Amino acid sequence: MNTHQANRYTQFITPLGGIIAFSCFFLPWVERGAPFMPTIEKDGSLTYSMSGVDFFLTNFLARNASLIAVAFIASVLIISLSLYMVIRRTPWKSRVPILISAGIGLSHLLTEYLWHVRVSQLPGVSSYSAQVGFWGTIIGFVVTVIGVFLIRREDVNGAAKVSVEARQPWSIIHAGGMLALVCVFMPWGGISSLIDRSGFSAMSRQPLIMFVFIASMVTVGVSFYALAREPYWKLRAPVFVSVGIGLGILLSYCANLYIHEIARQNILGRPRSTTTEYPIEFGLWGTVIGYVITAVGVFLTRRK
Repeated sequence: MNTHQANRYTQFITPLGGIIAFSCFFLPWVERGAPFMPTIEKDGSLTYSMSGVDFFLTNFLARNASLIAVAFIASVLIISLSLYMVIRRTPWKSRVPILISAGIGLSHLLTEYLWHVRVSQLPGVSSYSAQVGFWGTIIGFVVTVIGVFLIRREDVNGAAKVSVEARQPWSIIHAGGMLALVCVFMPWGGISSLIDRSGFSAMSRQPLIMFVFIASMVTVGVSFYALAREPYWKLRAPVFVSVGIGLGILLSYCANLYIHEIARQNILGRPRSTTTEYPIEFGLWGTVIGYVITAVGVFLTRRK
């Protein structure tokens, strides 16, 4: 069967997933009994319902609002890239950026869900329930990932012979992955009242960091396999996706901290230097540098 014929239908699964995720941002995401944005039900209880876009359009300075905005942008990128490549009849060329976008979107949404579940379990806090829009957005991202793995190249080549030069970039990739992994255990700051708290120890409070840790583990594992066995060029894809997800999460995490500092400055009416309580420490920047080194190594790898 011709590869182009096989892709005729499967190439539309990826943009379909992006459209589902994008559309569900406008549906109800959460429903929670609280005096905030209340609606009086028939039984007299007070509840409120919010859509995905409400998180960052009407309440932009709220906790994790910017993270939801990043997930929304990820759905837009998925639709744009996938449809553009379908029109160009080269859908496989967008696999890596689409996987990165879907991974960032899923990690941010799961982080938001875990945070709300944990808060809802505290005494005196009203109940929280995720609505159809939230789960529909997650399903949309999952469909996107499935669609990417169903895409096949039209010009599939056989396995190329491995030269000594092909292993050298993988040493750079491995070194960058190890640096990122080690720095997760270093002081990150900007996380809690314990400024010297490491990224790893803060994962219980900030689930988003867990995805950074997983991405660094995948990078180290794949690069170690490439050095020990065979540095096949297709191994670049999982490494590049992991690096993209890790960097995207770290950048959105820093942006979220910056937004909260601005909010604190506006509320307290003080200069930013006096309101910054939890500065970012070297551990986080070391993780970023490790990912950047890994990305450089990926670009140095050759297909043959």
